[in-house]
Amino acid sequence: MESIVSEPPTSQERAREKLSIRQRRPLLPWIIFGLAIIVVFAIVQALVLAPTISWAVVGTYLFAPPVLTGLRTTIVLSVISMAIGIVLGTFIGLARMSHNNLLSSMAHGYIMLFRGIPVLVQLLIWGNIGLIVKNITFGIPLTSIEFFSMSTNQLINPFTAAIVGLALHEAAYVSEIVRSGILSVDRGQLEAASALGMTPARTTRRIVLPQALRVMIPQRAINSSP
Repeated sequence: MESIVSEPPTSQERAREKLSIRQRRPLLPWIIFGLAIIVVFAIVQALVLAPTISWAVVGTYLFAPPVLTGLRTTIVLSVISMAIGIVLGTFIGLARMSHNNLLSSMAHGYIMLFRGIPVLVQLLIWGNIGLIVKNITFGIPLTSIEFFSMSTNQLINPFTAAIVGLALHEAAYVSEIVRSGILSVDRGQLEAASALGMTPARTTRRIVLPQALRVMIPQRAINSSP
């Protein structure tokens, strides 16, 4: 049998193997980056050297007690309304996925209504709800028996009206996030849970929602968690 002996590589082939292929860097992103730096520098220079702006006065008013009080109120409103909106939006999202047509239609109508009306209009409505409903009364209908009665303006003050308006608006958006997360769960998971004899409520609580949370929560927050 004849043995096949490979010829030694020539000098040109050895030089070709040492060459590395490098991707050509585009020039346009660097031009845009340079223009952005120039624009930012011009804006900062205009603000710093503006003769009509006294930064000492700006600093004094920036940390004034009314401003800090408003900042604290904004943070409290955001936390409370987000917490209520997430809980309420989860139930509305589940109702939207319900096989009950009446429940699903009510949830769909709520989502369309509160997503379609601007949040500022909703806040104005809740802040002036006393013009529509004078008193909030709980009792036996068609009788004079009342268990609780209070003026609407006393019960729903501006702070409460802001929480209600922001929470209801947030719930409409959270419900769609929850619904998209539930739809992302494979149908086979539901069939497997049903085969194990799990009830729909337990399937939702133990199987569907834990997997849907990975879709609803941004991936960056999941990847950065320990």
